[in-house]
Amino acid sequence: MPSAADRGDRWVAPALAVAIALACAATFYVASQKHARLVWANGLAGGDARRAPEVMIRYGCAGCHSIAGVPGAAGTVGPPLQGLADRAFIGGAIVNNPSNLAEWVRRSRDMVPDTAMPNTGATDQEARDMAAYLYALAD
Repeated sequence: MPSAADRGDRWVAPALAVAIALACAATFYVASQKHARLVWANGLAGGDARRAPEVMIRYGCAGCHSIAGVPGAAGTVGPPLQGLADRAFIGGAIVNNPSNLAEWVRRSRDMVPDTAMPNTGATDQEARDMAAYLYALAD
């Protein structure tokens, strides 16, 4: 009977170690990219995305939109909000930039009277927090 060394089993442990190291590196890379996007979005919108999920639930955003990372946000009335940072327009009518997004979150009907989205009454800071969160969502 051939020995383990003759069968090539001596490569199993090193190959497994390489596979584990690659998986760890990939996990670290994904986490660092997510963190970098969060820092970028917070700076862009002047908000704190970490506060947004609770605010979005409080203002009922989850009832109309699907929003990744927001518990219960599986609405289908409005568009999914994933990938909003890559869209040219907000609500099909407003140029997508941080100040417009924050205003849209606060007073969409004042900006586009026939939109289905209601004015939320969110504070300026809450709106900037929500804008930061939405910009941080990757596609």
